[in-house]
Amino acid sequence: MGFSSYGDARVVPIVHGAIGVDIDYPGYDGKHLPFDDDSQDTVYSSHCLEHISDPLSVIQDWHRVTKIGGHIIIAVPSRDLFERRRRPHHYGTKNTSECISAPRY
Repeated sequence: MGFSSYGDARVVPIVHGAIGVDIDYPGYDGKHLPFDDDSQDTVYSSHCLEHISDPLSVIQDWHRVTKIGGHIIIAVPSRDLFERRRRPHHYGTKNTSECISAPRY
């Protein structure tokens, strides 16, 4: 989910045969993957979850489409990243006071 090459031929799915889903993927509404229940071996999300307002429902949907014995792999930035302190609005957070009080560099 969140895969797009934006016209760059060097950007490819993480493994051969992977289906890259982005907001313009047919049938995708931005919340629910357009796949049947228990139909995917793996769901891989990289640097996407922190931008989603209701991450729990999205993870539940990923679980819905993942086959029994399958895998859900999620990569998110560290909450203490230097980049997050520089651009707190870029990364989702549950603690806005933390962003407001973060030192500016």
